Amino acid sequence: MEFRKEIKEGIKECILCIIWPKEEIVSFLKKQGCTISDLAPIRKPQDLTRSKMVHLVFRQLGWRKDGGITVFMNMNRAMLNWKKIDKHYFDDLKKLKREDAEKAMANLVDAQFYLEK
Repeated sequence: MEFRKEIKEGIKECILCIIWPKEEIVSFLKKQGCTISDLAPIRKPQDLTRSKMVHLVFRQLGWRKDGGITVFMNMNRAMLNWKKIDKHYFDDLKKLKREDAEKAMANLVDAQFYLEK
C-alpha cells in the first residue's frame, strides 16, 4: 500500500508553512516515527534548505518496504490536528505567514475529502 502523493504533498506544504526552525522539523519527524535511517540524508541540516530536508526524508520513507505508510499516517494526523502556532516565527520574526499556514491546512483537509470520494 502506498500513501497518496497528493496527501504527501499536502503534509510537506503544512510542515514548511507551520514549522520554521530546522531543528523543530527534525524533532517533528522523529516524533512521527522517523528512524535514524530515515533521517540519514539530513545529517547536516545547516547545509540544506528546509524544503530539501523534508523532500529527502520523504524520499527515504518512500524507499522503505512499507513505503513509510505508518510515518506518513502519523504526520497526516498530526498536521490535521495541529494547534500550535508559534507567534515568534509568525508575528515577531515574520518567517512564516499565517495565511500560508491556513491555506496549507485547508489544502490538506481538501485532499483528504477529495481522495475519499
